[in-house]
Amino acid sequence: MDKCPKCGSKKLVAYPELGELVCANCGTVLQEHMVSQAPEEYGFEQARTGPPISIGKAGFGLSTGVGDSRLIMAQVRSRTSTEKKLQRAVKILSRNASKLNLPKHIIQDAVHIYRRAVSLKMTSGRNIRVMLAASIYAACRRSGHPISVESIAEAFDVNPKRLGKTFRLIASKLQIRTLPPRIENIVYNVSSKLIVDYRVVSEAVKIARKAEKSLPPGRNPYGIAAASLYIAAQMHGEKLRQKDVAAAAGVTEVTLRARIKELMSVVQLT
Repeated sequence: MDKCPKCGSKKLVAYPELGELVCANCGTVLQEHMVSQAPEEYGFEQARTGPPISIGKAGFGLSTGVGDSRLIMAQVRSRTSTEKKLQRAVKILSRNASKLNLPKHIIQDAVHIYRRAVSLKMTSGRNIRVMLAASIYAACRRSGHPISVESIAEAFDVNPKRLGKTFRLIASKLQIRTLPPRIENIVYNVSSKLIVDYRVVSEAVKIARKAEKSLPPGRNPYGIAAASLYIAAQMHGEKLRQKDVAAAAGVTEVTLRARIKELMSVVQLT
C-alpha cells in the first residue's frame, strides 16, 4: 500500500511494535497486526548491506555518501525517540487507567486513539496527561461505557474542564462517533461504589428513566443517577449519606441536592 485510500496521502507511518500502518495526514489506521515481510539472513552468501536495489533510482538506490548516512541516522534517531515517548505514554495511560477498573478493550482503544492523535501531531504543545485522559474518555464514550469526566480527571490528576475541552478536540479531529451512556448503566456504575440493596438499585433505575424523560435536557446524567439512588434508598428505608452518593457519582453535593429536589417532584414524592 503506497497511499491512503481515504485521503490519498502518501505519508504513511508504520509502527512495528504494534503492527500498525497509519496515515500521517488523516490518522486512519490502514493495517493492523502486520507481520514483517523482511527476509531472514541465514548465512554470509545472502547477507548484504544497504536498502534493496531499485532500478528506478539513480545508482540503483545504493548511495553510500556521507550525507545520506547522516540523514538515515537522523531519521532512525527521530523514529526511535518517538517510539520511546509513545511507550512511556502508554505506560502512564495503563497505570492510571487501572485505577478506574476499565475493561481491557477500552484501554486498548484509548491507546489506539492516542497513537492517532500523535500521528496527527495533536500532542504538540499540549499536556500529555490531559491527552491521555481525553483518549480514555473518548474510548469510553465510543463504547458507551459509563464514566464521568471527573472520575477520569481524578485518576490522571488533571483539570476536568481541560479534559473535556481536549476530548471534544480529539473527537472532532479523529471523527470519533460517541454514544451517550444509558442512564441505567450509569446507575449501576454509581451503585457499585456504594453498599445498597439490589431493590434500591432497581427502583433507582425506574426513577432515573422517568426523570430522563421529564427533566429538561442538559442535566448531568450522573447527577440524575445519584439523586435516583438517594431517593430509592429513602423509599426502602436505607440510609445513604449525600456526601457518599455525590462522591460515588463524581458530582458535588450542591448538584446532588438540586437533582433530588427536581426528582422528588418527578416521582411525586412531595
